[in-house]
Amino acid sequence: MSLTIPALEHGQIRVFAVTGPVPAGMLEKTPDALKEALGTDALDPDFVDVFDTMALDEMTVADFLRHGYDLTPDAADLAMLKGLDGIVLLLMSRATKGAEVTLTLGPGVQHVTTLGEQARLSAAQPLESQSTQGIIENPQPKSKKSDARIGGMVATVALLVMMLLVGLMIWVGG
Repeated sequence: MSLTIPALEHGQIRVFAVTGPVPAGMLEKTPDALKEALGTDALDPDFVDVFDTMALDEMTVADFLRHGYDLTPDAADLAMLKGLDGIVLLLMSRATKGAEVTLTLGPGVQHVTTLGEQARLSAAQPLESQSTQGIIENPQPKSKKSDARIGGMVATVALLVMMLLVGLMIWVGG
């Protein structure tokens, strides 16, 4: 079975059940194991999770997705996830690095469901208006200094001069 993940897909997690013989290195997400299971080496293993449901103890796969990925499966997804046991592979949209990827599922790998909102990012279109052309100049001239600001500057200079004079008088008189 093949499954195509479209380019620029965002925010979805595909759930796969791995039954039968598990490829060597599957739990460690080695590139060879992922290629054997999913039929491609175009995936980023940082965005693939593989776990054994036995490690979840009392938690179900639906609970794991709810708590670990902040996804709430709907009734149809809950029915699909209910009986999952053994090795489960979670493939996030980001694993494709924004490219279209076709998965050719290996023997014993079954696509269970896809969770998340259907969102696709689109490439930005170039802006075509006149305002995007050329250099933007500042149309406003530099504002004048206010009278209060000028007065504050004069007062500061006067205080500095008086402080220097007092220091000079103390030094000469001492």
